[in-house]
Amino acid sequence: KISIFSRWRDDSPRLFLASPCRRTFHGTSSLSLAKTTEELSDYLQKEHGIDAKLHSGIFKALQSVHGAKIGIEHLEAFGKAGLEALAVSVQEQLTKRQGRPTRPSTLLKVSIPHHGTSFELKWKLGDSVLEVAQENEELMSEYMEGTCGGIMSCCTCQIYIDQPEFQALLSEPEESELDMLDLAYEPEDSSRLGCQVKLTK
Repeated sequence: KISIFSRWRDDSPRLFLASPCRRTFHGTSSLSLAKTTEELSDYLQKEHGIDAKLHSGIFKALQSVHGAKIGIEHLEAFGKAGLEALAVSVQEQLTKRQGRPTRPSTLLKVSIPHHGTSFELKWKLGDSVLEVAQENEELMSEYMEGTCGGIMSCCTCQIYIDQPEFQALLSEPEESELDMLDLAYEPEDSSRLGCQVKLTK
């Protein structure tokens, strides 16, 4: 499970969310990952002329499909047209993020019990839990997929809201959200889609 809570101040109640981990993580050493990343970047730049600032976004997109370890064969399978289209999509996302005005934020503390680890992420006003995960893919991609991108056509961003007082703060789920939760892995009464849980004032 992944347990998440947010806090505005020390005396405020905490929001607990949880999501089951369905993906298997195949770890590799940082040295081998660094070498692979360098080789992939060389390929994208020399073979396709794709700007280096877009490489990270392309790798993340491929990792969401193939897992943490990707190779040249995955890039080749995508083809020239596919990689160029993906580069355009990554550029559009970068432009969109850069154009956002500065928004108030709070800290989101993420605990991964089965890994015995925890970390804090910035949760911006108006963002959903899924968007926090997408902004921090290096840390969160193993635990939350968000395959459909937040349009309620999948259930891979399922979370559990453990505290009734925070469940009461959320609007009732729409029928389409309930339909997706019916298909989720081990859904509970407290289940919601992370794309529908947003930080508000």
